[in-house]
Amino acid sequence: MNYLAHLYIGHEDENLMIGNFIADFVKGSKYKEYPFEISRGILMHRQIDFTTDRNKEYIEVKKLFAESYGRYSGIIADMAYDYVLAKHWEDFCELSLYDFQKKTNSILLQNFSIIPLKGKVMLPFFVRNKWLTLYKDLSTLKNVFVGLSKYRGVKGDPEKAIEILESSENKVFSSFLNTLFAVVTKLKANYHEVNNIKNNLIKMIR
Repeated sequence: MNYLAHLYIGHEDENLMIGNFIADFVKGSKYKEYPFEISRGILMHRQIDFTTDRNKEYIEVKKLFAESYGRYSGIIADMAYDYVLAKHWEDFCELSLYDFQKKTNSILLQNFSIIPLKGKVMLPFFVRNKWLTLYKDLSTLKNVFVGLSKYRGVKGDPEKAIEILESSENKVFSSFLNTLFAVVTKLKANYHEVNNIKNNLIKMIR
């Protein structure tokens, strides 16, 4: 899962959102250097990734992009999940996606001092370009895929990936729902904050 899904899962608590956002920039035991409430968010992010990567539904979505992106198919699958979440956002969150972006911006900017350097460099682009609102647009997503190739050396076929995502959208959304349910079920033992998400998912999956 990518930024939107991680922030959504932690959205009931600002510290969880901060921790989820900075987690990729915090390696190993460095999470212990942060306040307990934020370290919980970092560990939540790691548990989300661990559970997602081993979920059979997610693995099947990765396979959809294996031909066009090979070993980078997981990156595309994560973005595909954020795409279907953004497209169906009103089913998941009371805030509009635009307002959720504003809320996230405010939280992160107010806590700028504790964000790792790489996150500080990225944050202005995240805020200015309204990253969370961009996921639902396929043409923008295609540009992101192109950017991955250009700036991060991720080899793949953006045109083919978008074509697959468009033709398999229902399958990807169903996979996302079931993977998200598996994730929050695992998280529930340590994070009561996901209870509302789980209850909403139960209604949706039925």
